[in-house]
Formats: sequence, structure tokens, C-alpha cells
Amino acid sequence: GFQQLKYMTLRGCNSLVSMPDLSCTPNLEELYLFHCKKLLEIHESVAYHYKLRVLHLLGCNKFSIFPSVLQSKNLQRLFIEECKKFGRFPDIPHKLESLKELHIKESAIKEIPASIENLCSLKSMRLSSCENLA
Repeated sequence: GFQQLKYMTLRGCNSLVSMPDLSCTPNLEELYLFHCKKLLEIHESVAYHYKLRVLHLLGCNKFSIFPSVLQSKNLQRLFIEECKKFGRFPDIPHKLESLKELHIKESAIKEIPASIENLCSLKSMRLSSCENLA
């Protein structure tokens, strides 16, 4: 596996449809997915990844399937930008004390779940150009 991998950037991987199971990357700290035009989903292992600090998706036009629950205890920054099909924010069943920044831009998200109150250390939350957000 990729035991020592800490940073992963996938840019312009136009054939990538789904992100594989990331449990083989136990030390991954930052994951960037930029302009992967056919990416539909991220494997649910991302939602439970222990060391992941940054998850940034940008310009993944077809991306719509995010894990239904977010429990990455060390996640500090979650950015989902220009992912126009992304429509459902995950549930947050437990306090996530590490998440400091949440930015969602140009998405199809319709609502923010009440469980967002479990983001007790949030310093910056930006929701922009989310036209379906009620």
C-alpha cells in the first residue's frame, strides 16, 4: 500500500469516476481533487479517515455522491467548489472539534443538516452560489 503517502493531488483525471477506498493510505493528510470531470463519488473511507486534515474538491462537475456521514476526527478544512451536482451535505453525528473551515461554492446543495451544530470549532463557513439552498 501507500503507508507513507501524506499528500495526494489528482488534477484533470478525466476518466476517474470514483475515488477508491483510501484505507490503504493511513497517513494521508491532504487530498485534492481538481477538475476530474467524470468523478461521481468519493469512497466512504474518506469520511472516517483518521489523519485526513484537508479535503478539497474543485471543478468536479459530475461529483454528487459524498459519504452520508462525516466523522473524520482530524479534518480541518473541507472545500467543495464548482461541483454543480453535489446536492447533499453529510450528517455529522458527533462533535468534530478539528474542522475550522467549511466552504461550499456553486453546488446543488438544498439544505444544511441540523447536525452542523456539531462543528463546534468552525472559524469560517462560506456558502456561495448555492442557488438551491433554502
